[in-house]
Amino acid sequence: MKKRYILLEFLIVLFLLVLPPLFVSESQGILKHTDFSPTVIFQFLVAVFLQLQFLYFFKTEKKNCGRIFKVTFWWSITLGSLMLIFALMQSLTLFFEGNQTTPAVSVNKISAWIFLVISVAVAAFYEEVLYRQFLPEITFVLSDDFFAKNKKDSELKKKFFSYSAEFIFILIFAFSHRYLGMIAVLNAFACGFVLRLCCKKTDSIWTGANAHFVYNLTLIIFSQIAG
Repeated sequence: MKKRYILLEFLIVLFLLVLPPLFVSESQGILKHTDFSPTVIFQFLVAVFLQLQFLYFFKTEKKNCGRIFKVTFWWSITLGSLMLIFALMQSLTLFFEGNQTTPAVSVNKISAWIFLVISVAVAAFYEEVLYRQFLPEITFVLSDDFFAKNKKDSELKKKFFSYSAEFIFILIFAFSHRYLGMIAVLNAFACGFVLRLCCKKTDSIWTGANAHFVYNLTLIIFSQIAG
């Protein structure tokens, strides 16, 4: 796959999909998708395209008899960590903001729940493909040639570049939740770190996407019960 195409695609995704959410000042969140939404279809198509392309050009599947155990283990660790992070952030919210709460949008119809579950699943898949796979992995692919040509201290520089890139992309994911407040940014940063770690440990986005989906859906269900 030609590097020029990869670079062009990376820039298009960065400027059209990744950076715009940083400037969103207000949103109803996932609960607005309780009816047919072109945004959900668009996110699904983008995620499928990027995932299939990644699998075709870059992915080397690692299959072994311990794969199921590894995936189950990291799914449990990831989901548990996400829940603990949320609980911690809720405690911080109560400490800094008191008992101020934003009423949840009520979801009453079965059709609304169906669309909502689909939207949550697509959003989790889309974010894992974009933030946990495409951005970091394509960045490393594009940087390989540079470090190959500059072999002096290349290993140390490559490690520094890798850690810096990982931090920046987690930070971008976190601040795409800025419209929800700084506690939400902290929550997204911590969750982004856990989900990226899951992606690297399992060599797949699917474990993290599944945990991400269960996490978001659980919070929505609890918000409906509490509301």
